Amino acid sequence: MAIISTLIIVFIVLLLAIILFYRKKPILTARIIAGNGSVKVDIFPEITESKQILALLYCYLAKIYWLALTEENAMPTLNNVFNISLKNWPNKTDVDMMASIYPQQSIYKVDLRTLKKGNSYYVVNSLPLKSYSLDLITQYFFLQNFVLNKLPQNILLKQKDNFQSFYKELCALNVTEGISSLGAGFNLANKYINKIVEKGSEATPETDRLFCKTPGCDAPHMECDASTARALLQTQLHTNPNQKYTFDCNRCFKTTEYSYSEIMRRIPLEKRPKPCPEGEFWAFVLLELPTSDKMLDRAFFGEPIRLRLVREVGYDWYAKLVTPTRFLQGCLPTDLLVGYRVGEFNICSHLFRENQLVELPLVPGIPQNSEFALFFQAKKDRTSGFRSGTLFCPNPSCAYPFQLTHTQFLAKSTHAEQAMQQAPGDSYMCFLICPKCGTVRVVNEQSFENIVRI
Repeated sequence: MAIISTLIIVFIVLLLAIILFYRKKPILTARIIAGNGSVKVDIFPEITESKQILALLYCYLAKIYWLALTEENAMPTLNNVFNISLKNWPNKTDVDMMASIYPQQSIYKVDLRTLKKGNSYYVVNSLPLKSYSLDLITQYFFLQNFVLNKLPQNILLKQKDNFQSFYKELCALNVTEGISSLGAGFNLANKYINKIVEKGSEATPETDRLFCKTPGCDAPHMECDASTARALLQTQLHTNPNQKYTFDCNRCFKTTEYSYSEIMRRIPLEKRPKPCPEGEFWAFVLLELPTSDKMLDRAFFGEPIRLRLVREVGYDWYAKLVTPTRFLQGCLPTDLLVGYRVGEFNICSHLFRENQLVELPLVPGIPQNSEFALFFQAKKDRTSGFRSGTLFCPNPSCAYPFQLTHTQFLAKSTHAEQAMQQAPGDSYMCFLICPKCGTVRVVNEQSFENIVRI
């Protein structure tokens, strides 16, 4: 009997030793501290990787969803606030905590950990002794507001769809109060974390990052990635060709500067803006829209197509189609597109078929999911140039037309000022990421100076 008892004790000791051996220290610890009229968030150590930020948010959201099942009214609140956060994305979600009005502090703590192999994340959290069911939900969104600011712009803007899809799948899991359901939530979170990293276009590789140049420091620049820094610097080079991109290091507090060429070398080859292949250029196929008699301009939808130049005759060019077109129907491989350059745009006017010019075989309506720009031309002078009402991707080999009008830009600016994300009078800017090539464009009021303001 004594031998059996001894074996049981030895087994328990060995089991505890194995658990302690494989239990790693947390990758990071976040605290949400409410009390004395405010809510504060701190994270140690400082987050430097986008993957860790996303792992913390996805895994903790899975844990909060699981915990909300046992709290009265918590689940409807979580659904409501989550939908509000998506609606306001990437702006902060306006939330509050009951615990913030009391003098004593309530601390919500969450550790981000990995399993033995280090490729699967999970979180362990602790609640204050006295907590409110709704605070369980809102404290997560205080954390989300805090860490989203640390994501580069190109990743931040793309997370809205990812989070929405993740939450829908989380709800579809039919999560229960059991531990196995919590594990299923973590597995789903890791599926999204790994998918984001593998896709590359949504993760920021180290080669798309700027670093502090101070000897012995080399801390990463967390405000934006190299692609966004290039876009910011490009807007300044128009007025000052010698302008450089500068930032203050969060670690050594020294200033680092990068030239445009230095930034370009930090961007992966596939994400760098580049010219069209030799002999190729962009042109537009125009579909005219009906307009009222009171309108002074004709209006057109313009589809961008890439062409390869065959020959030039006077002011006209003849070219072969390189990219597919949805505005033209029945084009033959032997056909040539004919057009001319007016102002800064090339416009297609005819088709050259069997040694003669024919009218463009335009489709009768606008095909679904078409990419098009808006163009205008004065009705009184049909020989005048075309004016665009569209902002384009700044990558010369792309020409994707962004669907952001001046009115929409002003609405964004007003919302940002009301949400106290910019001081009154400050020049507002936003970032557009091309869905085709990933190039970042900075948009401010000056971006609309030479286009029709709609």
